[in-house]
Amino acid sequence: MQNLLFSNLFSPRSKSLPIPFAAVLCMVMLSVSMPALAADKTRVVVVDAELVDDMKQRPSDPDKPANLKRTLRMQEQVIEGLELSDRYEILQGEEVDAAIAEQRSHVSRLRDCSECARAIAAATGADIVFIPWAQIVSSLILNQNLRGLDGETGEEVYGSYIDFRSNDDRSWQGATRYMLERFYKKYHEEVPDGLRDWVKQAE
Repeated sequence: MQNLLFSNLFSPRSKSLPIPFAAVLCMVMLSVSMPALAADKTRVVVVDAELVDDMKQRPSDPDKPANLKRTLRMQEQVIEGLELSDRYEILQGEEVDAAIAEQRSHVSRLRDCSECARAIAAATGADIVFIPWAQIVSSLILNQNLRGLDGETGEEVYGSYIDFRSNDDRSWQGATRYMLERFYKKYHEEVPDGLRDWVKQAE
């Protein structure tokens, strides 16, 4: 009887599989393929990069447009660098922008506010909140930093930095690439191919 059943199922004369068997077969195939297709990615938010300019005469003085432009580009590069990995899903859009703006209305330095990171994560569903920031000590002494705060605890779980020289576009962009390279080597032991090529371009 069992042999007869299977012979009927796979017989050339049978143009289609019985519906119950086809359904079971589809479920088995999905159960095998779904983990590979839906591998969990870490959902992250990258807030707008912060700038600390020690060269300003007064903290209240406006930042130079060129430095603000470089800081914005730093944030964009961090996002691009994380997108090169299959580990991260970058959350962006109006909801994310609103969550960040809400915290910015209360605190000027998100990098020092773990509660702010938790609030942003709660509003956006992020697992990690990345905060890039740069410091200008002098025209020849600068550094870039990247903090990753846990969305539930607000604790720092990722951190990377780079010291660099010269306050110009090329130096800033090269520094961001090297900082991302350090990040991947420290926490993931491998650098995405795209980022490796990116770093070579900065050399």
